[in-house]
Amino acid sequence: MHGNISVASATLPSNTLGVGPGDEGAAFAFAAVAPNPAVHEARFHFTLPARANVSLAIYDPLGRRVRTLADGPLAAGANERVWDVRDEGGTRARPGVYFARLVTGAGALTRRVTVIGD
Repeated sequence: MHGNISVASATLPSNTLGVGPGDEGAAFAFAAVAPNPAVHEARFHFTLPARANVSLAIYDPLGRRVRTLADGPLAAGANERVWDVRDEGGTRARPGVYFARLVTGAGALTRRVTVIGD
């Protein structure tokens, strides 16, 4: 698209995914990260069309999991998780780009978040 054919030009998913026939109006959505860039925390808002098992994790650019924010069943509707820009061990994440990956039975969506220093 637009003449850019590099590997990095792969199209990312949109903000919502339909959940299938017969589910008109229901959507799986993952809003933009706020604030972005993040200094002390980043908030992740997402909507589930039905109760679902959810995995929400933060990854570094090399694909290593930095922190798990959700891993299990969550209620339908609006949900929020907050990342305090720390890894699983409590160490502050280095400034840079990270990826939040939200996975449910309805699909998977990824958002980019930039962490900057104090």
